[in-house]
Amino acid sequence: MNIIILGAGQVGYHVAKYLLQDHHRITIVDHNNDLLENIMDQLDIQPILGFGSYPNVLEAAGVRKADLLIAVTASDEVNIVACDVAASMSADLFRIARVRHRDYWKNNGVQVFNSVHEVISPEIEVAKSIHKSTKILGAFELVSLPHDFKMIGTTPTKYSIFLNTPFKKIPSAFPNANMSWLLIKRGDDYIVPQDDDCLMIHDHVYIIVRKDHISHIMEAFGYNQKEERNLMIIGGGHIGRQLAYEIENDNTSVNLKIIERDEKQCHSCYNYLSQTKIIHGDGLDIDILNDAYISECETLLSLTNDDKVNVLSCLLSKRLGAKRTLCLLNNNSYASLVTSLGIDSIINPRSLTISSILQHVQRNQHDHVKNIAESSLMVMMIQITASTSILNTHVSKIPYIEKIWIYRHRHLLDDISEIFLEKEDILIVIFQQHMLKKIKKFFNDNKSNH
Repeated sequence: MNIIILGAGQVGYHVAKYLLQDHHRITIVDHNNDLLENIMDQLDIQPILGFGSYPNVLEAAGVRKADLLIAVTASDEVNIVACDVAASMSADLFRIARVRHRDYWKNNGVQVFNSVHEVISPEIEVAKSIHKSTKILGAFELVSLPHDFKMIGTTPTKYSIFLNTPFKKIPSAFPNANMSWLLIKRGDDYIVPQDDDCLMIHDHVYIIVRKDHISHIMEAFGYNQKEERNLMIIGGGHIGRQLAYEIENDNTSVNLKIIERDEKQCHSCYNYLSQTKIIHGDGLDIDILNDAYISECETLLSLTNDDKVNVLSCLLSKRLGAKRTLCLLNNNSYASLVTSLGIDSIINPRSLTISSILQHVQRNQHDHVKNIAESSLMVMMIQITASTSILNTHVSKIPYIEKIWIYRHRHLLDDISEIFLEKEDILIVIFQQHMLKKIKKFFNDNKSNH
């Protein structure tokens, strides 16, 4: 595809870097020549110097022949106007824009302008992502996949039956553990689990599991899915308030509290929410936390706009008895340090924005490909049909992959060394990002032309 990216900042850079791995043709527009030169030193892109909302700049970027426009400049207004101008120049162009300011959104998250096909709001993306993970006790990430599969990020508790057991022994020791072990994040390292590896306390592990197996799998990680849900949010700003709104509309039995130090924000939360207890106070005040029964809290979510407050409130809450903590962290360079201190998971708005943009691009291409965490690995799902030319092929003939799992008749096959692919098999493969084009070509070339 011909793709134009407006904005050469961190989001524009990382989106371009990913899309280039799939060999799209990328043009990046920015009025800052230093940013463009920095990207040109690292990526094979076409630079255009100028303001992305100007018609002559869009013309120079090739907007009339482009397939996709991604507007991620630092200005909401530039992003919106650029999409509006681009729509007048090329009606068939698919347009994505990042829009930060909440005044451009209604309460239910619907944009109040029509020139953009997909609007990415970092605050709403953060709230939605956290909301998904809070639906399952113990999950810090939850991604929906085809065929009723879910990719879950979790950490084992000290009660997990998987701890210190070699992966090759798990199928026989725990026959109900019908899941794929994708990746382990241990400190700064990403590990694709091998037979003799073991899961350790504090590991962040990514698994794929069928929707109907989630409950007992999470219990095997040490999370009792039947216990009463007590959640607490530090920070009643836009993200905290939106998250509470999402949880309230879920019609689930959750006891939810928000601690907010600003009185005006407390009133906003009170007027916006109906089932959440609003506490006026400082999330770093031990007395306030104890009065809010922090020791009974299943998950503490610190979502203020101050990274230091978020980190300290998570550490303090953990010390006072909170079972699990999630920290909003805008500066992702501190991520490994923060998790090493005992904070269970972090969420980075910039990373989520990038991920959301890429998901929209993938959805537009009908790809079932996902990034795993912030590693260089990706996961893809493929279903074998009667018209697939690799039907009856030995599994060892699939190239370029790091690892493969096969689900047959809704069950994961333990030993695939002698397996030939059958109709309706579901394959889960993981591979390095730079292999994406080759992987896609292999499976596309092996589809029937009928």
